[in-house]
Amino acid sequence: MINRKSKPLVLIGILFVLVGITGSVLSVAELVGVQFASFEDWEQNQGETGFIPLSVPLNLESEYAQEGLPPLPTLPALPEITPGSSSGNEPNSPTPIPVFTITPQATRPAVIPTRLIIPSIQLDAPVLPTKAKQTRIGREVYEQWQAPNKFAAGWYTGSAVLGQAGNTVLVGHHNVDGKVFENLHKLQPGDEIVLIGGMVGYRYQVVNVMILPERNVDVQTRLENARWILPSEDERITLVTCWPAWTNTHRLIVVAQPVGEPLTISEEPAAY
Repeated sequence: MINRKSKPLVLIGILFVLVGITGSVLSVAELVGVQFASFEDWEQNQGETGFIPLSVPLNLESEYAQEGLPPLPTLPALPEITPGSSSGNEPNSPTPIPVFTITPQATRPAVIPTRLIIPSIQLDAPVLPTKAKQTRIGREVYEQWQAPNKFAAGWYTGSAVLGQAGNTVLVGHHNVDGKVFENLHKLQPGDEIVLIGGMVGYRYQVVNVMILPERNVDVQTRLENARWILPSEDERITLVTCWPAWTNTHRLIVVAQPVGEPLTISEEPAAY
């Protein structure tokens, strides 16, 4: 039987036990990569600079994922590359690009992207695999992909490799840590993008450039933005960063579709 004098001690003991259990649960969750946050905390932690991670529910059977990605518009094909010629070494071309030759095989080799070249904005950058963390917001667990903290684009390892049907997703900072996508907002439909994996290259043509509100909006709006990194049935690449240059209130998303045959790179990739 518990007397009145011992009741406070018992209550304090119960409180310590509950705190200990809560701490253990949080520690285990931390070990498996799940971080807990409220929507308000998430909003406050976005900051004014840097890349805001695109958050995708772990359960991709959600309603917004089932809606799929919209079809891409069709643009005129880019000029073919003559074997032995260069697509970017002509006079007044600001970005040196390796000499390309057309790959003879009819298939499209599947390769992991390792280098990104965008001549119109003078970009030549390495591509690195990105890491993801899991964050619980309310009752939902979201997978958040981070941008590399250096001059490099990040490839979502859960997205498609080059040369196969699917959505190949690249992310990067626009105003910190190397600012690899500093000039991405200057791209226009019809611009060329080259992605290289090893000694194989693929050409793409920009078909969509979108600037979407990201901060100070509800979760559903963020999820609608994140639809652009979901898997697709067609072959496409999606480049993602933030906008404008002095903050990160908006999402900048560039989508491009493949053009032409696979390329063989006739020079060794640059050392980064």
